[in-house]
Amino acid sequence: MECHKWWIDNCLYLAPNAREALLRAIFCAANHKDFLQDRTNIKLIKDNWDDIMRAGEEIVRATDLPSLGDYEQKYLSEKEPNEPVEVTPTAEG
Repeated sequence: MECHKWWIDNCLYLAPNAREALLRAIFCAANHKDFLQDRTNIKLIKDNWDDIMRAGEEIVRATDLPSLGDYEQKYLSEKEPNEPVEVTPTAEG
């Protein structure tokens, strides 16, 4: 129920694939305990678990950010670690 509430409050901020995968995982998780107790359909249990795990994969994929460009790398390498970095665009790029 906690995950479902989080989804209701925050799904707007997820990429479409992550949003769908998380909602599916929530419903699959609600049924998973019953599937495990029954154990008559092992394929169903495995497929259900895969749907649960896919949500995390989709969220990670949706938040995968591109690496820093050459300009950002050069600028950051000139700063001390853990110091705030202020980037001001220049005509050079």
